[in-house]
Amino acid sequence: MQEDERSFNISLTDSGFLLKEEALRISEILDRCINLSYNELVTLRNLLNKALESTRNTGNTNDKSNDY
Repeated sequence: MQEDERSFNISLTDSGFLLKEEALRISEILDRCINLSYNELVTLRNLLNKALESTRNTGNTNDKSNDY
């Protein structure tokens, strides 16, 4: 059996590097402004990811839009 020798080198463009630097600065600013512990930030991230995921699911039977 012949081994697959293909490989890909993927790297950021110059504008990609600039966006990465900007994202890191935003993260640093948020760290200073938001008074949450590391564990609280992890929980917040997980909840936000769960909320985003639920918006992607069609036919969601967990619709609470009328709970207000």
